[in-house]
Amino acid sequence: TLKMVLASVKLLFNSLYAQNLILINPARNVALKTNDNSREKVIFSIREIDTFLEGIDIYAPWGLRDRTIFELLYSSGLRIGEAAGLDLSDIDFGERMLLVRQGKFSKDRIVPVSLAASKFLELYTEGRKNRKAPLFQSGRNHRLGVAGIEKRFHKHLENAGIEKKGLT
Repeated sequence: TLKMVLASVKLLFNSLYAQNLILINPARNVALKTNDNSREKVIFSIREIDTFLEGIDIYAPWGLRDRTIFELLYSSGLRIGEAAGLDLSDIDFGERMLLVRQGKFSKDRIVPVSLAASKFLELYTEGRKNRKAPLFQSGRNHRLGVAGIEKRFHKHLENAGIEKKGLT
């Protein structure tokens, strides 16, 4: 996106300069510096995933919620924003499926849920009656956002003693 915007700006200034509407072309020497490694994905080993998930104490405050979130992310391949956007009504416990609304490219999709994630979902949602409520909630019954999930992720990574370069 940045390259496309920069190309448009450079084209505009080149045209203005060529038509003698400006004295100098301020975009002539402008280049976009990119870090080729910036898009490199961090991949965890199975042992690191197990250590991470097992390290979440489900009896601690927010522990069951956190374990449910990360089991779901791992087993269903959800993006953090997709998990944050889930409502209780998006879960089909019988079929072990989730309806992800407005996922990538604003598409709805149905994803499977692993047996382990399903069991944690059942524990976490036990007794909840409002099917329209956000699935993952913060302390004040508000929807837990992407930043909140990322913060919890880094906290649990640190607790598990897992360090990965490139994670922000």
